[in-house]
Amino acid sequence: MALTKITGSGIGTVTNQFSDANMSSGSVLQVVASTFSGQVNSSSSTFADTGLTATITPSSSSSKVLVIAQISSCFTDTNTGTELDINLLRDSTQIIASMGGRGGNSLTTGDALGTVGCSYLDSPATTSATTYKCQFKSTQNNATASVGLGGTTSTITLMEIAG
Repeated sequence: MALTKITGSGIGTVTNQFSDANMSSGSVLQVVASTFSGQVNSSSSTFADTGLTATITPSSSSSKVLVIAQISSCFTDTNTGTELDINLLRDSTQIIASMGGRGGNSLTTGDALGTVGCSYLDSPATTSATTYKCQFKSTQNNATASVGLGGTTSTITLMEIAG
């Protein structure tokens, strides 16, 4: 049996068939994931970093970035009237205000809010390295709000989606 070499247009190779430029709109081009394990406390009404951050460099300015963040073991002392706000930022720009965290299950020492999370499809319109992070604050300056209570692990996942 003789081997026949096939030539001509329409024949793809792994190196060009699956390049980012050839992927259809909505395809996942890359995934970046990060975790942070630790407890962070604040009694300030100024936003502070949760420690949860991840950086992605989109391959095209038309790409979208799907951000999925889960901040674990959120806690606030509502006996003093404070609540917890968690925001999502792209670099220094706030893209989600108050992801959640107001309310919870009443305890004698405060409210255990559990995990607070979000999913957000962002359009950063850049091919530069872009950092996403979560920040939190106590809504009052009179009591402590915490994330990662007891050193639990929070996660953030970034997915570049072809535009």
